[in-house]
Amino acid sequence: FRNVKQARMPIVGILHSLWSCNQTENLARIIESGTKMDGLICPSKFAGSMIQNYLKGTHQKPLLNLTAIPFGIDTNRFKPIESKSMLRQKYQLPENKTIILHLSRINPYTKMDIMPLIRNVERLVGDYPNLLMVIAGNVQDEPYYQQVRDYIQNRNLSQYFRFFTPIATDAVPEFYQLSDIFVSMSDAPETFGLKIGRAHV
Repeated sequence: FRNVKQARMPIVGILHSLWSCNQTENLARIIESGTKMDGLICPSKFAGSMIQNYLKGTHQKPLLNLTAIPFGIDTNRFKPIESKSMLRQKYQLPENKTIILHLSRINPYTKMDIMPLIRNVERLVGDYPNLLMVIAGNVQDEPYYQQVRDYIQNRNLSQYFRFFTPIATDAVPEFYQLSDIFVSMSDAPETFGLKIGRAHV
């Protein structure tokens, strides 16, 4: 960008995630062309250390500044509530169940494979029949999603699982609020883990 635009002012970039080799290599090229007046904002110190460790392996000496500024959470939207009853009624969920929530895009390639989670729930309900697993998110891989649904049906587990797909952005805080336990799965390193922060609120 600096070379194309012949920019003479500082350039600041924001790092969102680092989950593929291509992303890391592209970032390394950007850092290599940076100057002392440029900066890169990382969502966590962990993300910054990942970049530093990668650059040590390539023997690059970054000139630009690395700064950690965590993502923010809108506490007007993501906040605890006194009673879950109204929300559970809204989504036709039982009030007397312990609800485990998994909220994410349903795609085993860009997010994670949820089958290990489903098999673990299958084991748990033998000892804890009061559990209900809520899987919410937008389906990005329809054949995979159908495979998951078929497994649950074939194993006679339908009473322990509820799916909500797709869900509106405005509904996301409500699913956190109506659940008792939140499970975050990721096959790739999380640079911040925004879902964990939202669930913690």
